[in-house]
Amino acid sequence: MPMRSAAPWSPSRSGSVPAAGEVSKELVVTNWINFFAPPNTPKPVIDKINAALVKCVAREDVRAQFLKLLVTATSMPGPEAFQKFVASEYARYGSLVRERGIVIGE
Repeated sequence: MPMRSAAPWSPSRSGSVPAAGEVSKELVVTNWINFFAPPNTPKPVIDKINAALVKCVAREDVRAQFLKLLVTATSMPGPEAFQKFVASEYARYGSLVRERGIVIGE
């Protein structure tokens, strides 16, 4: 079944079409970019990578590049918080995919 957007996913309207957040306060879709490491990667390595990413995202030139793409760059409090976030997103969208019978490639 093809999906059609009834509202733009951006924070602002598209002409007279309301933004998704105006249609439903429960409709929240975020884009996120992060790094994943192989299972059993030592915690000190994860922490070092995380510290470098947080430092990078805090740079003004990096933030400016994200803003050109209309993206607000943020960091999570740490790898554990990101792991919980990914698990909650997986559960949220996984149940939606199963409920609706969504299949990739049809």
